[in-house]
Amino acid sequence: MKKLILLMLAVFAVFLVSCGASEDAAPSPTESAAAAATAEVESEPVDGPEAFDGAGVTIIMAPDGAENVSYRIVGGSISEAAYTMDSVRYVFRGTEGKGNISGFILPENCDYAVCADAADYCVQFEVYSVGGGTLALWEDAPYAYALYAYEALDDDAMTNAVCDRARWAFIKNRFSAPDEMLEEAPEGFAAIGFTFVLPEGYDRTAYHIIDGDIAQTVFWKNDRNYVFRMAMGKRDISNIDTEFTETADSSEVDGEYFSGNIPIRYTPGDAGLAAWYAGGRSYSLYTDECDVNLMLQVAYDLASEAERQNPS
Repeated sequence: MKKLILLMLAVFAVFLVSCGASEDAAPSPTESAAAAATAEVESEPVDGPEAFDGAGVTIIMAPDGAENVSYRIVGGSISEAAYTMDSVRYVFRGTEGKGNISGFILPENCDYAVCADAADYCVQFEVYSVGGGTLALWEDAPYAYALYAYEALDDDAMTNAVCDRARWAFIKNRFSAPDEMLEEAPEGFAAIGFTFVLPEGYDRTAYHIIDGDIAQTVFWKNDRNYVFRMAMGKRDISNIDTEFTETADSSEVDGEYFSGNIPIRYTPGDAGLAAWYAGGRSYSLYTDECDVNLMLQVAYDLASEAERQNPS
């Protein structure tokens, strides 16, 4: 399995928003923290996160530096990591699907909801006080996640813990784990034969090398997360197997640096993927919140910039 690199988070901005009613049942005042972490369903201890990949379940992992780490598969489909970090005991769960996978019966309303910006990734999650501890739930379609702390953590501490695991899971489960996170670009991509740096107006950027020969750039644009990839040769480099419902064929463009057509597959109100081939290189652009017109503009900007920086 590829070396897993934990990506350290930059300073984040947190915004509290209103909490809607939960779809789950009324609160369970007698449920304990231990009951939440060890729901009475079939579970299978495993040696480590590599076993999640082999079992075909969502891959999760304890943070670097965590102690007393254990892993298991719950109910045949939920991956779980239990660990201690900074003297706090956590249980982290992930699965392909939606909804509450924590093992708790939730109160009618959450305590608060957070939209947190962490480096090049934005995560929205709900926080509940249950079982004497603190529970966060979030979804990153097609995945659902839960992080439970056995203590009543304050807003900043829980947000830090969630952002750390949410961003790692986003990179790992959507786009495969980076072999290397680059401190600078385009210098870092030179090792695999590329030069690429985003133009002005692209925020929260991070640069990775995937599988030793794919250049990946993650960024924020038009209030959306995007992942852009490029590699030599003609092949699928997106690592996206989502079933999309619609397609959009862009008009043929004859620009100064890029000429061609960029097709997009997407689901209205959901994710979108653009993939194209030019100049001996394959490209892909993915977002989990697709607006076709905005995505086409971003794709053309990146295609032109990539060809300008890497002339054939």
